[in-house]
Amino acid sequence: MKKLAKNVPLCTAILIVVAILAVPLLGGLKLSRAVKGAENRFEQILSTPLAANNKDINSDAKKVINAARTLLDKGNRLSNGSTVIEERGTSLLEAIEACDGAKTGVEKYLTCEALDSAIELYYNAFNAEGRAELETDKLRADSAYHLIKNTYRQAYAAYRQTTTELVSGFPASQIAGLFGIGGGK
Repeated sequence: MKKLAKNVPLCTAILIVVAILAVPLLGGLKLSRAVKGAENRFEQILSTPLAANNKDINSDAKKVINAARTLLDKGNRLSNGSTVIEERGTSLLEAIEACDGAKTGVEKYLTCEALDSAIELYYNAFNAEGRAELETDKLRADSAYHLIKNTYRQAYAAYRQTTTELVSGFPASQIAGLFGIGGGK
């Protein structure tokens, strides 16, 4: 230890390395907590029953999921072996399962968006006669999704704005990229 204390260049190098490593590590911890705080605020909004429908996002998403399953079941009976309809049906089923399996409110909101897109693609794969038979179920799914979109859109936009502001700029963007903080949500 005495030899190390006498080796000023080595001690200086160690101190510099520790200082360089401390900035991203401590910054990453602070940034992660801030992003998690924004996510927690959004989760709280999503899990609080709202006066408009006295439901939360999970019960609202169940309506979209159930409507999508009904649409898929009916559509499968009408498909007449169409490859395009079968492929889009598989995509719709995957979107249903993703939405049903979403654990967080952010995941639930985003998978409901993806489910709405999959419903639209599936419905549009049918000819006019098929779409006419599926129209009631499609409208039920649209109505359920628009309830989610209209109820939670502002809260999600605020969450995205907050996380974007937190992870933009230098060195936050580099730290966020290094630790995978706030990306892709």
